This record gives sequence, C-alpha cells and structure tokens, in this order.
Amino acid sequence: MALGVAVVLQRWLTALPNAFGFGLKLDLRLDLRVFLICVGLATLSTILFGLAPAWRASRTDIIGALRTTLGSGGGVGQLRLQKMLVAVEVTISTILLLLGGLFAKGLQTAYAADPGFQSDALLIVSFDLPPEEYGASGGQALIEDMRAQMNQLPGAESASLAANLPLSAAHHAVQLLDSAGNELPARCNVVGPDFFRTIGVPLRAGREFGVRDSKASAPVVIVNETLAARLWPRQVPLGQTLKVERGPAKGEFQVVGIATNTRYETVWDDSEPYLYFSAAQVPVPVGNLMIRSRVPPATLIAATRSAWRVFESKAAIVEILTGRDLVNMAFAPQRVATGMLSAFATLAICLAGVGLYGVVSYSVRQRTREIGIRLAMGATPRMIVTQVLRESLTLASAGVIAGGVAGFMAARIAVSYFRWVSLSEGLTYVAVAAFLALAILAASLAPALKAARIDPMTALRLD
Repeated sequence: MALGVAVVLQRWLTALPNAFGFGLKLDLRLDLRVFLICVGLATLSTILFGLAPAWRASRTDIIGALRTTLGSGGGVGQLRLQKMLVAVEVTISTILLLLGGLFAKGLQTAYAADPGFQSDALLIVSFDLPPEEYGASGGQALIEDMRAQMNQLPGAESASLAANLPLSAAHHAVQLLDSAGNELPARCNVVGPDFFRTIGVPLRAGREFGVRDSKASAPVVIVNETLAARLWPRQVPLGQTLKVERGPAKGEFQVVGIATNTRYETVWDDSEPYLYFSAAQVPVPVGNLMIRSRVPPATLIAATRSAWRVFESKAAIVEILTGRDLVNMAFAPQRVATGMLSAFATLAICLAGVGLYGVVSYSVRQRTREIGIRLAMGATPRMIVTQVLRESLTLASAGVIAGGVAGFMAARIAVSYFRWVSLSEGLTYVAVAAFLALAILAASLAPALKAARIDPMTALRLD
C-alpha cells in the first residue's frame, strides 16, 4: 500500500510548482535501494517496538486476567508507559514548533529588511562570455552592444552590466592604502554605465560611470559611504585619489561618486568598505546584465531571449532571473531550514495528537465503572468533560514545559550560528503555546465527550 501511495505522490509532487521560489531540481524517481532500506527500517522498528508488548503478554497471569473485571482499572502499568511516550511526543513537538516559529519569524524579518537595492521591476540575464572573447579587441564593444540592445526592449527603463550580483558571495577582494600607507581590505564590483540607476542604489554625491570612462580616459572609481568615511573622514571624498595595491586592478583611481551603503553578501552583513570599478577600464569579465523595467519583469523574459539571439554565438544565456528570484535565492538556506522544521513540526504534532487521543480514550475505557459511579452520584456530563480535559492537559503540560525549556536552549544555540534567528520574539512563544493548547484540546475533546455520554446503569452492570 505504501508503495502505491509513493507512486501517486511522486507524480503529484513533480507536477507541483516550486514552493521555495528559486531554482530547485529534485530527482523524485523511486529507487530500489531506497525502497529496500525503508523496508529494512520498517521491519526493524516493528520488531524493536513489538518486543516489549510481546514480552509483557507472555508474562500475563491467566487466572488474574480472567478475574479482572472490565473497566476496573487494569493495565495501569501499560497506561503509565503510554503516558510517558505521549509526553515525549509532546516534548519533541514543542521543540520543533518553537524552532520552526522562530525560524519563520526570522525569515519574515529578513524579507522585511532593506537589501539596499530595488529588487522589484528588475530582470537579470546571466550569460557566459568566454575570457578569450572578452579579452579580444571587440570585447568591450560587444558588452556595450548587449546593454544598448536590451535598453531598447519595450518596457525597459535602463540596462547595465556587472561582474557580481548583490546578495551573493562572489565579490572580488581588493587591498587599499590609506593616506598613512596602511593597508585596508575591501570588496569591489566591476560594473557598466547606468549600473546604480538600474540596480536602484542611489548616489550620495558625484556621478555614475558613463561611456566616456574608457581605457583611454583617466581611471575612475566609485566608493560607498563606509569606505569614504574610513579614508576621508574630514574631507570631501569626490576628487580624491584612491590607491589600490592588490585586486582586479592596481594603481591610482580618482573618486567620481559616493554610493549609498547596500547589502553585498547577505542582508545581515554590516556595512563594509566597498568600491566599484568601471567595466571599460578593468579587465574583469562581466557576466550579468540587469534590466530595470516599467512593466512586470517576468513579461520581458520572452522578448529578452528573442533579442539575445544576436549574441548567442558569442555569449550564451545561463539563466534569467527576476529581482524577486534573486532575493529568494539569497534566502534559500533559510527558506529550506524553515520549511523542513515546519514539516517535521507538523508531523510531530500530528503524531502527538494521535497518541494523546489514544491514551485518553484508553484511560476513559479503563475508568468506565468509575465514571458511571460518579454520574450515578450526581456528577454532570460537563463535570466529566472538564475532568477528562484537565487530566489530558496535565499530562501534556509536562511535555510542553520540558519541550519549551529544551526548545529555548536549542534556539540559543541556533542564534549563535544563524544570525537571522532572534530569541526576543514573544509573540512566537505565545503562538506556539496557543497552538499546542488547541491541538491538545482537539485531541482530548472526543474521548471527553464520549465519557460524558456513558450510561451509569450500563457501566455499573459491567463485569
């Protein structure tokens, strides 16, 4: 049966759209080795968890069992073991729910953070330009033709090129020299004309790179606010000479612009010294063309591919992304971690709910005579329901408390590794507690109502 369900799910999942919002290709074909491993694990689990009940059944006192009346409270040891297992399930569920909630809240906060550039209405074409083609005499003319061609697309507002994309780990490192001759490490990018206008990063002062910034002109550079404040704290940065000792380029560059600080690798990075070189002056291949559009960027994909046919023989398209895709890819590890934790938490709370329902139902069945006596002596159905719910909440509360403490300790460890997770999310703790309370009540309500409907006369006649 499980194999049939797996086949159906495999076909269903492959037809679903990607839920993570970024390129993710998974091979979901059924594998014989995986199937055999699952069969082996299932068999081993059945044997291990069946040994204790089988051993207990083999030691049953037959005479004592025959004398035991139905509903007299037998099986106390078995019920105690079941309660312990349910408490463990609730503990694990609480830990996973708490971590999943904190991860989800941290991811929501990350998406709300300002990445420093405008991802909306942005289309990115990543292409492969061979180094020998880029180094040829017509290399610069080719990439300028690309920019000009994409700039003419219907709905395009501006276009530019860059070696590195924001929110990515691929940023070149450079070594600078300050006025005292001390080394200052920084990161850099190599960009084309209209880059800041296209990417949506405003300039605080100065100008963008233009077509006039070529190999024949004086070397120029644009620095961010952090680097400008570090090198010229009491001076006007524009017109200053920046000395580059090591990196994609060396020598002296004149500062022609001051760019706003943005996020370069992740949205949690502190503002670091950063500078931009002109693609026409620094021999670094640029493999990303960005288009700022006046229409939804996804509607430009077909037109972009059609217009790119002119360049296919020299520069093949690797990937086309929207600005939203770029942000989703930057948050890929966080999205996967949050999704996996949420999935495991959902499974755990379902198992805990089923276990709690079974334990409460078994307890009610064992106490049928007791409940019948209470009802015969004047207890109301509402009192019985309240008592059963109180006992189930007491049982689950031990797991919730233990899981809350363990979950908080696990979250403290997670914070040291994942900067986007915060412990100061009071609403998350309240939401997890409320969800667990509702799940516990939902699992206990049916057995409690069943206990309230017990007929006292029938219960008293049970032997």
